[in-house]
Parts: sequence; C-alpha cells; structure tokens
Amino acid sequence: MLDRLSTCLFHPRMIGKFLNDSFWKICLFIWGIFTIAMIPYIVTIKDYLVMEDSISTEIINKVIKANKNLSFDGNTLASDSGFIVTEGELEICFLSNDSSNNKDYVVFEYNSDSVSVKINNLVVSKYKYSDASLSSFSLSENDFAQRESFREFLNFTYKKIMKVTMPFMAMRIYFYNLFVYILIIGFTFLINFKTNPILPSKIVLKISAYSITISLVIDLIAGLFNVSILSYLGMILAPIYAFLSLKSIVKIKN
Repeated sequence: MLDRLSTCLFHPRMIGKFLNDSFWKICLFIWGIFTIAMIPYIVTIKDYLVMEDSISTEIINKVIKANKNLSFDGNTLASDSGFIVTEGELEICFLSNDSSNNKDYVVFEYNSDSVSVKINNLVVSKYKYSDASLSSFSLSENDFAQRESFREFLNFTYKKIMKVTMPFMAMRIYFYNLFVYILIIGFTFLINFKTNPILPSKIVLKISAYSITISLVIDLIAGLFNVSILSYLGMILAPIYAFLSLKSIVKIKN
C-alpha cells in the first residue's frame, strides 16, 4: 500500500506498474485513502452542534423584518402566517410547509408544537417543545429581552435536534464527496481515453482510478489546514497524473 501511495503521489509516470492489480484491489485502496481524507471534514461537524451568535442574530433580524408577529407561549409557536428564512446552509421554516426542497440546505421546520430537521428532503429528527421548559416570547424589534428569549428558543431546539442529526450530516458529507470523486475519475477516464485511443479502456480506467490518489491526499491536507482552495488543485492534478502515466505506457508499447 505504501508503495502504491508513494508512486501515485511522487512518480505518476510509474503508476503503470500496478496494471496487474484487480479492480477490487484498486477500489479498496482508493476507498481507504478517501475515508482517511474525509476525516477532517466529518470531524468539523461538531462545530454545528451550537448555533453561532452571528447566525442566530441574522435569523432574528430576518424574522423581525418578515413582520409576521412570531410568538411562543404555552409550548405553542404562533404567527400571522407561515414564512421561511435562510442563513448560510440553513433553511428555517416557521409554521410553513412550503420548504424549498433544496438539497443544499439543512431544513429546520418549526411547527406549532415541535421542530423537525430535514436533510435531502428526509426528516431525520424531531423534538417537541413540551419536552423542555422554554421561555415565552413575542418577538419585537425594540425589545432586547424578547429577542434573547427567541435566541434561547433557537439555540436550545437547534442543539437538541443537532445531536441526533450529526450522524446524518456525516453520512451526507461522506457520500456526497464519494460521488464527486467518482465523477472526477469518470472525467479523467474520458479525457485520457480520447487522448490515448490506442490503449484498452481497462488500462485507462485503472490508471484514472489510481491517479485520483493525488486529489485525495491534497484534499486531506486542505481539510487539516482549512485551505479549501487546495481541493481544486487536486482535481486538476488527477487528469494530469493520468496523462503522464498513460504517456509512459504508450512509449513502452511503441
């Protein structure tokens, strides 16, 4: 494994020496590197457990601007009519069934007696207000105490529901990125298969799969040091590494 990792990272022209590997062996190797690369991104999910003050402040301001007279009393949330606010990757629906169904959002649905969260249009957890002692509020622009009671309401329900939601978020990140890397392998294969039509598709596919290693390792570094722009560099290098490797194979064949 270390030999394959070292070759795929530092000697792309020599990747061809692993052409006798079975597809299962290649898939296990890539899957192992991919899983390690995803650890920094999955670990950061813990940061979502508490709603940042800046986010809750923006939500409060948007709710007040919507002017729907949102209030909470006797474990019941009420408003003149349902409405939706968005902030970052959150879509928050207050007493509204008209969520956007946008899979890019984590959707919180605050109903009259409970709050639920949806990921990819699937309800993954639900919490009833009556299970906790929450301060009543009647949201007003100029009443600081009411704003803070609403912030407490948001923070408490958010934290309670996110404890259950975090594993689903981890799965979402993992499988979304897995899909992205499969697409990169496919793109690398198509580009290099057209560039080297004399080579069998099986060889090009194996080289394309091994060439994704550089992207995964760079993605791991990007996650560890929080430099997301590096991920794009990795995506660019994968087709280039495959091209260099296939070029060497063509020379040997000739």
